[in-house]
Amino acid sequence: MTQAFKTKVLKVIGIDTDGWLISQYRGVRVLSLGIQHVLDLPGHPFDGMSLGNARAWIRVIDIWLDSRDIPLTLQGCLQRAGATMPAAIAAQEGEAREQTRHSGAER
Repeated sequence: MTQAFKTKVLKVIGIDTDGWLISQYRGVRVLSLGIQHVLDLPGHPFDGMSLGNARAWIRVIDIWLDSRDIPLTLQGCLQRAGATMPAAIAAQEGEAREQTRHSGAER
């Protein structure tokens, strides 16, 4: 028996006083104005960050709400773009490098 494909979508819930379109997915807001789509998720390292596609936040939101983690692909994209990573991510990467060095896996 095949499972039906469930589409994940941002639901538009309104417009704020500054003209930002307010969308919501799993209780998390994404504010959109033109090509800016800003994550509104207090406590997340990318809170307040903008992406060029609002739907790109869906995976970030899912991973954060399900496991309090950050997609590695997004971390890599930020690094390749030369963007400054939020302090929380930089700290996580530093800890991972330190653990790797102590395990003898780093050459």
